[in-house]
Amino acid sequence: MTEPDWRQFAEPFFSEIVSSLGDALSDTGMQLLLTLVRSDAERQRFLEYARGGRVDGVLLISVHAGDPLPDMLAEARLPTVLLGRRSGDEYVSYVDVDNVGGARSAVSHLLQRGRRAIATITGPTDMYVTQCRVRGYQEALALAGVEGKQTLVAEGDFTAESGRRAMAELLRRHPEIDGVLAASDTTAAGALETLHAAGRRVPEDVAVIGFDDFPLAQQTTPRLTTVRQPIEAIGRAMVRLLLEEMEEGAVAWRHVILRTELVAREST
Repeated sequence: MTEPDWRQFAEPFFSEIVSSLGDALSDTGMQLLLTLVRSDAERQRFLEYARGGRVDGVLLISVHAGDPLPDMLAEARLPTVLLGRRSGDEYVSYVDVDNVGGARSAVSHLLQRGRRAIATITGPTDMYVTQCRVRGYQEALALAGVEGKQTLVAEGDFTAESGRRAMAELLRRHPEIDGVLAASDTTAAGALETLHAAGRRVPEDVAVIGFDDFPLAQQTTPRLTTVRQPIEAIGRAMVRLLLEEMEEGAVAWRHVILRTELVAREST
């Protein structure tokens, strides 16, 4: 994992992904070793450790743009599979979900319910997943002939606190907001807190959609409409690709894009 802020590992996404990888590896006879790599020194230490024959392959989670670790692993000829992508680059094996399509379907859902001042709270903008979801958001607005404003886009970091902060900022900029797509269910939960505190009814005044469909989505008030990511399938696909890389790594890079699904609940 290459997330620079350790606090984000408290978010459900990371624990769910690690659990799915552990389940997928359970019948392979391989042991899952969790390592945090957050600095150049830690990258170098991990590379030396992996080169020492202690690691058969690497499953890399939460990669930001410009992170050199995937390239370092490739140069060391260590079988590696990324969750998501750093960019549109194809020269690495990865498993991703249809983030563009997921965001597009969420915003289309809001538009179909008559919402027109639709904002989005994103993840970190140096992550390809964030760029894809913003593109899906923009595409849905454009297809409906609705003007998209840059000021309706606020950056978060997938946490509840960033959802609270970004939602307050968006309400100050655009008090007319009537729909929000959040980068995660946790971010959406934070946005709901700010909306409730501001006296905005959900969904009557503002409809809210999250991303992930973790148990949290059914524990908020109201329950969250969200874009479901197939977490178990992600874990299985990453392990399958890694085993293929280990067996015949010089043959091809492997890319898997999994579908998302909109799950409608009371928040819209």
